[in-house]
Amino acid sequence: MGTGIRYSCNSCNWDYWDLDDIIFYIDDKLDYIDECIASGILHEENKIAVKKSPITGRLISRYCKHCNKLVKFYIINKNKSGLDLKETRSLINELSTNKLNKVIFALNEKREILFDKIDSTNNQCPRCNNKTLELSQLKFCPNCNKGILNSELIQI
Repeated sequence: MGTGIRYSCNSCNWDYWDLDDIIFYIDDKLDYIDECIASGILHEENKIAVKKSPITGRLISRYCKHCNKLVKFYIINKNKSGLDLKETRSLINELSTNKLNKVIFALNEKREILFDKIDSTNNQCPRCNNKTLELSQLKFCPNCNKGILNSELIQI
C-alpha cells in the first residue's frame, strides 16, 4: 500500500494527489514515460516494464511560487540508454505531460546512487532558479491563488 496527501482547493476545485514513493520509467523504445507507485499492487503491474526500462528514477513534485507552477523533479537512478545528461533531460521534457521539469542525475561515475531526495542544494526551479516549495508549505491554492488549500492523508 502507498500513502500520500490529497490537496484540494475550496474555491476552484483543484485537486492533486502527492503520493509518496513515486517512480518513473521510460519504455525501452524511448517514446513513452510512465509514473507509478514503487510499492504494492500497482508496482507489480509495472515491475517488468520498469526492469526493462533503460531510464528510471524517483519523481517528486514541488511548487515554484515565482512561476506559479508545479515542478516535477525527475531524479534518475538508472540510465542505460546511452544518452548523456543533456539528451536525457531533453527526452524527459519532450515525453512529460508536465511543462516544468527538472532532471537530476543521482549517479556517480560508478553508477552508484548518490541521493534520492530533494534538498537545499538541488531544489531550484529550472525556469527562474528560485527555491521550490513542498506542497505542504503552501497556504493558498497554486491553481487560483484565492482558495485555501485543504489536505488529507490518503492510503492507496
